[in-house]
Amino acid sequence: MAEDALLPEEPLVPDEEPPVEVEVPDQMTGEADPFTAETPADPNDPQYKYWQGAYTKTVDHYRKQLDSVRGEHKQFGDVLRNFYQSDEYALQVLRQRFPQLANRLSLDGTPAPSTAGTPGAATGIEQALSTSLGEDLAFLAPRIAPALEAAIRQAVEPLSKQTEAQQRATR
Repeated sequence: MAEDALLPEEPLVPDEEPPVEVEVPDQMTGEADPFTAETPADPNDPQYKYWQGAYTKTVDHYRKQLDSVRGEHKQFGDVLRNFYQSDEYALQVLRQRFPQLANRLSLDGTPAPSTAGTPGAATGIEQALSTSLGEDLAFLAPRIAPALEAAIRQAVEPLSKQTEAQQRATR
C-alpha cells in the first residue's frame, strides 16, 4: 500500500506525438543501408579480408603497447607506494638520485657524516668552480673539474712545448 502512495494518480506523460520508429537494417541480413544505399561488406571479398586483417594487426599492436604501458605504470606505482610507505626506501632512492644531497639526508634529521678531507677532496679548480657556480649548481663541480683540467692541459701543452723549445734554443 505504501508503494501505491508513491505512484502519481495521473501519468506524467506530456501531450506529444508518439516517437517515430526508424528501421535500422541489420548488418547480417544483407539489407541495403538506407543512408548510403550500399550493401554490407561480403566477408568473402578479398578487399574485406585485407582491411579486416589490417584492422586486426593495428588493434593487436595497440593492445601490446597498452600492455607495456600498463606494466611501466605498475612499476612506477610500486616505486611511489614504497617511497611513501617506507622512510628507509625513500632515503635510499633520494641518495641514489641526488648524490649531491646524500650528506644532508638522514632519517633523524641530523646531517649524515661529512666526507670532507677524504682522498677525493676538492681540487683548486673544483673549489673555484663550486664557488663560481653558486650553491644551487655546486654539485656539478666534481664532475666538471676533471674535464676542465684536461681541456686546460690540452690547450697549454703546445705553449709549454714551444716555451721549452725556445729555452733549449737560447742555451
